[in-house]
Amino acid sequence: MIFLIMQLNTREYLSKALKQAEKALSLGNYPFGAILVDENRRVVSSGSNENFSLGDISAHAEIQCLRKVNIKLLLKENYEHFSVL
Repeated sequence: MIFLIMQLNTREYLSKALKQAEKALSLGNYPFGAILVDENRRVVSSGSNENFSLGDISAHAEIQCLRKVNIKLLLKENYEHFSVL
């Protein structure tokens, strides 16, 4: 039963990352999205590709996601990362 719950959560997480990818595309960027999930399965951050809209070649979805997280929190916790292209 736990496996099924985790499987559903993974789909939900990928759906959230997909929404971030759609956001990137709507802003004229390549459709990449990412979310960061903590050990309690909570979404702590999300990001979308913003290379073109920000004029920043480092503004990948994963980087934008990490930029939103407090670095002390990031070093202290365990996270899972979900990305979609």
